[in-house]
Amino acid sequence: MRAKGGVEGILADLHRMGITISVNDFGTGYSALNYLKNFLIDYLKIDRYFISGISSNPNNVTIAKTTIAMAKQLNIRIIAGGIETGQQYNFLRAEG
Repeated sequence: MRAKGGVEGILADLHRMGITISVNDFGTGYSALNYLKNFLIDYLKIDRYFISGISSNPNNVTIAKTTIAMAKQLNIRIIAGGIETGQQYNFLRAEG
């Protein structure tokens, strides 16, 4: 029996069945902080746009660090899209 209606209830049902839920390309398009607050999310995928700019744009570093810290506080695991360089990989490993 579903405790809540709509998308939130459906995601809760899927989660109870053992299906993991991910928010893809977080930080762009329709992915919103509201999803993290209201839905049972297992993974948060940082969009490749922010990862690719880590070596050249300090704002991308800030966004990536903040997103990682927020996900950790919410007990959500992180996936990073578009890792193409050792520098990007090392940065993300250092951030956990």
